[in-house]
Amino acid sequence: MTQKERFADLIATWFTLGDLPKMPGTWGTLGAIPLAVVGKLYLSSYGFFLLGFIYFTLGMWAIMTILPKTPEDKDPSRIVIDEVVGYLLTILFLPATWTTFVLGFVFFRLFDITKPWPVNAAENMGGSLRNMAFAIMADDLIAALYAGFCVYVVQLYI
Repeated sequence: MTQKERFADLIATWFTLGDLPKMPGTWGTLGAIPLAVVGKLYLSSYGFFLLGFIYFTLGMWAIMTILPKTPEDKDPSRIVIDEVVGYLLTILFLPATWTTFVLGFVFFRLFDITKPWPVNAAENMGGSLRNMAFAIMADDLIAALYAGFCVYVVQLYI
């Protein structure tokens, strides 16, 4: 494995959390929480959006770098950068409170695991390597929009 591939693997697995034996998506999302907390507390809304965009771009590169190594699996469970970016999007427009972080985690994992429409449809994009990498990211982005909306609605009433 080249140094570039090792770095891409580290990013795609969110510093090897995706290699944990059970529930890699959940571990990846949990691993995103410290980044999200620090980002929400110390960055402006624009800065936090930019942070998410940087991780999305870096994640796309990482996925496209390591995906050819796993041609039999179009969405390897060890790739969890999509969960990191999805969690960041979940809380993007919400206040930095402990309820945001907890509810964001719960709702994001709920929609990422159950994959209601169109989350499940986004996951099935195929074709080029870029399309497959985007499909890996897209289902989590849509799940994040659902989750963020649910957190917003719940916080209206608590």
